[in-house]
Amino acid sequence: MEIDVFPKDITLELFGRSFEVRETYLGALVLLAFILILALIFRFIIFPRFTLEARKMKSTQMLFEYMIDMLDKFTKGAVGSLGERLSPYILAVGAYIIGSGALELIGMRSPLSDLTTTLSFGLSTFVLINYYALREKGIIGRLKFYGKPKPYVAPFKLISDLSTPISLSCRLFGNMLVGYIVMDLLYLVLMNWTKVAYMWVIPDIIAAIVPGVLSLYFVLFHVAVQFYVFSTLSLTFIGEATE
Repeated sequence: MEIDVFPKDITLELFGRSFEVRETYLGALVLLAFILILALIFRFIIFPRFTLEARKMKSTQMLFEYMIDMLDKFTKGAVGSLGERLSPYILAVGAYIIGSGALELIGMRSPLSDLTTTLSFGLSTFVLINYYALREKGIIGRLKFYGKPKPYVAPFKLISDLSTPISLSCRLFGNMLVGYIVMDLLYLVLMNWTKVAYMWVIPDIIAAIVPGVLSLYFVLFHVAVQFYVFSTLSLTFIGEATE
């Protein structure tokens, strides 16, 4: 068993032709297809019609409206009135990050263990930071921000802003990669343990139970924490740029 820090290419056979595809790119396509199908099911099967009347609301609609309301409160607490506009972005980021972690439960590598994927997340936040800063303050107000409290701090503020997408992407990439490596190391240790103690029943039981238990942390809870950290930092940067 090998542990690859960088994603490797896999060969796919389609229509009689071979294609080299990066494993994280394939995982991203599977994840996006799953999210799209899930969204269509929710919209046209579970929620074919929305209602604003409380008496006619189904429990499922009330549950999801409560969740969206909690998300709006979270974003508003960080960026004020801009919160409702940023809630869809945070929801999309959450769906992708949590879904990427869930891919590991079916044996696929998380797209977020690829630096190019996390870099796109960081650049998306960087674009939103400057978009809302220019929208709220204008070009003159944005330039004045770099000159406060003294003009000589402008280069340092500029460097700090340019490093924002790099820090966001590298932080997310590092944490997701660590979770992936830890789980692979665990599988490797347990596989070797069962080979050495093949006459024992207990090692086989432990090897079957331990990965499932630890996956709840490294694949689900750990991923949820990374989503919270990334979304909080993104909202904080946007809030600082628009205050």
